[in-house]
Order: sequence, then C-alpha cells, then structure tokens
Amino acid sequence: MARTGTILTIVTNTGEYQKVGYRTGLWLGEPAHFYDLVREHGFAVDIASPNGGFVPIDPVSLAPDHLDESTARRYRDRDFMNLLTTTMKATDATVEDYDAVYFAGGHGVMFDYRGPTSARSPRRSTSRAGSSPWSATAPPVC
Repeated sequence: MARTGTILTIVTNTGEYQKVGYRTGLWLGEPAHFYDLVREHGFAVDIASPNGGFVPIDPVSLAPDHLDESTARRYRDRDFMNLLTTTMKATDATVEDYDAVYFAGGHGVMFDYRGPTSARSPRRSTSRAGSSPWSATAPPVC
C-alpha cells in the first residue's frame, strides 16, 4: 500500500447523554494531543465524524483542572477549532486513503459507536489490495 502521509481522525457528534440529558461531546485533549504529535512527524490530518459537520466539545474537558497547556493552545487556535465545525461524514472516507485511522476518545464516542457500526464507519474499498493500520481509542475520561 502506498503511503499517503495523512491520518484520519474520527470524532463524535454526540452532544449529550441520551437518557439523562447531561452535556458531553468530544474530549478536546484527545484530538489536540494526537494532532500535535502526528503533525510534528509530518502527517496531515483529516477529521471525520458519524454525521459530518459540527462537533460538540465536552464542557468538562475545558475546565481548568482538565485543560492542559497543549489543549488550551489548540482551543484558542481558530484554524484547529474550525476543523471541528466542518468535519467530513465518516462514511465518506475510504480507509485505504489513509496511513492510519484514529478514534478520538471521550464519552460522546460511546454513543456513536455502540452496536453495529458499519453505517457510521469509514468504508473500505472493494479491492482491499492493501490495508491501513487502525488505532485504538483512548478510554473515556471519567
């Protein structure tokens, strides 16, 4: 498989716990730390979500006791935050177009990817001549 130099990051669209109504969303440190690390090593990053479009941020991830310097820098970075308002729909991504796929953790993703996920996941090409490595998500922060 030819290297593409690009990594697909999958994030959540879920903004609240479905049964109790508490706010949740993307734990901002998850994609921020990963983005900084892989960009430092020369990779481009595409961001996708189950529905595409806007990604809600878990408000707890922005609290002073959770907001580290790296995440705060990305939160102030308009270009980075704009990436989270215009994500591509995960099913529009083809796995083989990427060197890796990273699922960013947090509580919201637990609602996006429970049960059968084929309708919400990036698709694989029918040729499957090569395969892209997949990354495990970090566990949700509790």
